[in-house]
Amino acid sequence: MYTDARGHQLTTRNESAASACALAMEHYMQRKSDVSVLLKQALEADPECAIAHATMGLMLHGAKHVTFQPMVEASLAQAKKFASGISDREQLYISALEHASQGQLKDSVSCYESILKKIPTDGFALSLCQAELFWLGDMKRSLIASSMVADQWNETIVGYSEFLAMVAFDLEEAGEYGLAETNGRAAVALNPANI
Repeated sequence: MYTDARGHQLTTRNESAASACALAMEHYMQRKSDVSVLLKQALEADPECAIAHATMGLMLHGAKHVTFQPMVEASLAQAKKFASGISDREQLYISALEHASQGQLKDSVSCYESILKKIPTDGFALSLCQAELFWLGDMKRSLIASSMVADQWNETIVGYSEFLAMVAFDLEEAGEYGLAETNGRAAVALNPANI
């Protein structure tokens, strides 16, 4: 069994696939541009890696372009095909993709919230949750999600700077500008490259 930097399971037979998929998730949180490249590497290393297929589908969905819909559906089909033996967390990502592919965006968000209730340090789930809620115009729900997991995050956890940045954005959208600035400055103090 392989895990990401915060100890979350990635079901694959190949260490290179696990590493590339985990890095893609981290880079999504960091808003880096190589996420799809890393996912392609993961799928080349293990074409049967369900979580890599699901993550690729979620990235394509997140582009919000109708021409990507066939690729979203293809990623979903592959993720479901190879879903035997995966973790509950990974299954929830596939469910989120399935809802998203059908335009059921609030149900997709509910999947991310379910992940966060079980695994509050899943920053990738929180990032996807925030992104979807931003497009839905429901940042109040996003602030609830980040607040729900805040006591489980601290400086010893990989990705804490990115977590603080997400909190800062939620707070800014809620009009809590002072708290937003405090969290934003703390995020940048930990990682000056945090956009």
